[in-house]
Amino acid sequence: MAWQILIGNVAAVSLLISVWMHLHYRLYRLSEVQAKVGFGLMMGLAALLSMVLSVEVDSGYYLDFRSTLLAVSAAYGGLLAILVTGTVTLGRRWA
Repeated sequence: MAWQILIGNVAAVSLLISVWMHLHYRLYRLSEVQAKVGFGLMMGLAALLSMVLSVEVDSGYYLDFRSTLLAVSAAYGGLLAILVTGTVTLGRRWA
């Protein structure tokens, strides 16, 4: 059962990344700052989706792919993107 949820988690995150790739291709007129903020928002949404679809592996311990998405946001989007992604995920975590 846990593997099915994790596969669904990967599929949902992959879908959001695919949507960003198609949008980024069509929105080539964005400035660099706008593109980084957009990338950060999309990675933040993917991290939120990953957090919602997390798997409880033990009592109180959940497994998701949030840290991977934060790393991707930092590596490809830079400081601005990771600030946006981190803000989105922290907002969900505190809520």
